[in-house]
Amino acid sequence: MKNLTPEDKNRIDELKNHLQERKNHLLGYPVTLNFDYSLLYKFLQYPVNNAGDPFYMDGSHHMNTHSIEREVIHFFANLLKAPENNYWGYVTNGSSEGNLYALYLAKRLYPGGVVYFSEESHYSIEKNIDILGLNYQKVKSQPHGEIDYKDFEEKILLHQDQPAIIIANIGTTFKEAKDDIKPIQDILGKCKVKKILYPL
Repeated sequence: MKNLTPEDKNRIDELKNHLQERKNHLLGYPVTLNFDYSLLYKFLQYPVNNAGDPFYMDGSHHMNTHSIEREVIHFFANLLKAPENNYWGYVTNGSSEGNLYALYLAKRLYPGGVVYFSEESHYSIEKNIDILGLNYQKVKSQPHGEIDYKDFEEKILLHQDQPAIIIANIGTTFKEAKDDIKPIQDILGKCKVKKILYPL
């Protein structure tokens, strides 16, 4: 920041003023304004980088927070009742990256699989499917945002001989809808789909 020109500093001030003004008019987007990150400001002076595997201790960059990252992973593993000492993960930069990695793993497990997701699923699902070159079926949603199980069954029947990669929502972006796993499982059983993966 020492070498900034007056014009550069002015642009930073303008951006800050613009964001402050927009904050006063923010309505209807799924974010919260109720946060305070000031406790973390002191860490901005360090080149922290969690590159690599948080469970691999011999990385070359030691300015990291892998120990805290592992705590977060352990917390969610316990929450999801993962088998003890039989899970892995890392903290992503957001839901888009998390969705991308889940679909990447699904593609590795079932290269010929078909991804099924509802039209209310997070926007990154379709983008990531395109990036990874996956086959997919977009399923209709009910008016309240939950997946349309009748349309899901019809789409499954079109590809019942291929592995099914299921995206089930637990709180959609705008309607907070939840897809019910039980009828999804019943449909998969009824249609005799043998290879099933729930990456999310």
